[in-house]
Parts: sequence; structure tokens; C-alpha cells
Amino acid sequence: MARVNWRKFEIMGEVVVSMQRVQEMPYRGLGDGKDEPTIKELLLEGRLEKDEDALFTRSQQVEPSADTGGTSEKSKQFFKQ
Repeated sequence: MARVNWRKFEIMGEVVVSMQRVQEMPYRGLGDGKDEPTIKELLLEGRLEKDEDALFTRSQQVEPSADTGGTSEKSKQFFKQ
């Protein structure tokens, strides 16, 4: 029987909603009149990682270990809005 980690599911939803919000905002450049295509591309064409190994590695980096519990400082910074 497959089990769902609801906290991970919730975090995924937060990331998707954040990406949608960013993609809806008009790009105004850096304020100096120059258009920065790299930044615009990152914001408007953000992609979600699909490689299971990369996702697992990232999960280990941002999630607290089982013995610490709670939310790690790294994950708070990663998802800070």
C-alpha cells in the first residue's frame, strides 16, 4: 500500500503556487532600464525537477533528519517568501 507524506505534498503545493504567482507578475527589469534576459527566463520558464534521484538528494538537503523533528532552518530559508 502506498503512503502519502502529506507535509511533502503541502510543500509541493506551496512551491507550485509561488511559481504561479511569480509567473503572473509583469517583469520590470532591474530598475536601471536594462532588461536582464537571464533573470526573466528563470522567472517565466521555471521548471519542476522530475529526476527522482535529484529530488531525493534535494529532499535530504532541506528536510530535517528524523531525530531533530520540526522544520529545519535550511528548509525555512528555501521556502521563504
